[in-house]
Amino acid sequence: MSDNPEKPPPQPPQPASIRGADYRIIFANHSTLRITPHELSITFGFVDEVRGGPSVQELATLVLTPYHAKLIALSLTETIKLFEQRFGSISTEQFTTPQIDITTLQAAIKKATANGDAD
Repeated sequence: MSDNPEKPPPQPPQPASIRGADYRIIFANHSTLRITPHELSITFGFVDEVRGGPSVQELATLVLTPYHAKLIALSLTETIKLFEQRFGSISTEQFTTPQIDITTLQAAIKKATANGDAD
């Protein structure tokens, strides 16, 4: 055993975080995901159920590379795990999969089948 404990390797300096002039905090209770082979976009919105029925006011869209999206997903997973350890489980039972306009879906299937595009 040595009297000199091993020093951890020096860490690279972290970039300074500077808020841009357009920086703002938004509250979102709705999101829509879109993907391409090169990017993933998340549109955040606010569900307004007051003005004549539910509607979504889109607030901002975040476009990411798939690599960065995966890093964020891993970070969110770990953060939620820590949150639940501290404050208790977050139930998602009340939520369902996103609503699909069945008429539009049926029309797309019919069109694809008529064109020979469907398997």
